Amino acid sequence: TAIVCVLGAFTCLSFAVKGIPLAVAYALWGSFGIIITVLMGMILFGQKLNQKGWVGLSMLVLSIVLIKMA
Repeated sequence: TAIVCVLGAFTCLSFAVKGIPLAVAYALWGSFGIIITVLMGMILFGQKLNQKGWVGLSMLVLSIVLIKMA
């Protein structure tokens, strides 16, 4: 199942790079993956972020916004 998900993710990434540069697409793709992983950890396993975790996640979101604005 995991292999199918990874193959699906990279297939979607290949479609994304047709419209935006590879460096931007891959950076955004990786960032969204991190954010989704954090959210799923909170929802499924009740995990909590400490203050440093929230600062890091906020910086990641800010970097996504800045990349999209560039």
